[in-house]
Amino acid sequence: MMAPALWFPPAALACCMAALAWCLLVGTPLGARARGGVVLALLLAACLPLGRSSSFLGMLWGVLGSPSMPTLAVALAALSGSASLRRDVGWGAALLALLGLLLLYPLSLGPWDLDPYRWGFAPWVLSGALAAVGIAVSFCLPALALLLGLALAGFGLRLSGSDNLWDYVLDPMLVIYSVFFLSNRLRRGPLPRGGFAS
Repeated sequence: MMAPALWFPPAALACCMAALAWCLLVGTPLGARARGGVVLALLLAACLPLGRSSSFLGMLWGVLGSPSMPTLAVALAALSGSASLRRDVGWGAALLALLGLLLLYPLSLGPWDLDPYRWGFAPWVLSGALAAVGIAVSFCLPALALLLGLALAGFGLRLSGSDNLWDYVLDPMLVIYSVFFLSNRLRRGPLPRGGFAS
């Protein structure tokens, strides 16, 4: 049986590429079927070998690494066609990226000898903390709790082959998506009375 670390990362990256292509084609005059055909053709082309080297998908995997579980959830939500699912998962992903950046970046750069990324290699305390946060926010921010649960499940199954829990929680694609999501939401004005769910 093939190890998940061999098939999951390229499959997750292909799903993220499909979601990006689908979203970019939404404003075009193509119907849903034609968009699906274009996305499928692009994915097949991305899998073709480029000369003697790897495929475009393989090269992209080498540059970006394996997508985190929340990034995959964002991609699947984008492909689902449900606006409320996209919105809820988008808010959860944006909050997760913001919390991760606030924890990882400042603490790693300070004058102290503190590296939160290193905590991911001894994940029992970190996974307990993430599970506690997920449980604590499950009623008010269920999408964030779901994303944390997916990250912990992916780490438990070692889907991307990494031994660091942070690699299942955050990745550059999630941060970039979160910046665009938050800037788009903030440009629309303040949050309605219902908060994130509106």
